[in-house]
Amino acid sequence: MKAVINCRACFFSETSALSGDNVEKAAAMDSEVLSIEVSKLSKGIAHIAEVVQLIETSMSGDHKQKFTESMLKFMRMRRRF
Repeated sequence: MKAVINCRACFFSETSALSGDNVEKAAAMDSEVLSIEVSKLSKGIAHIAEVVQLIETSMSGDHKQKFTESMLKFMRMRRRF
């Protein structure tokens, strides 16, 4: 009976260690993937900002004002999410 209890204790000890290692590995992978995706989003936002500046410099008068208002509205909506 003691052998069975010792075996179970050993099994639980080993499986919990494996589980902990797997959790650490999964967290590291998730962190790496998240970091890559945030970097991609940041680059995308920078590209969008460049396009907006180019469009604003090529527009004049009323069109420029409407475009700017639309972009500001979009940015406010984006911040909610």
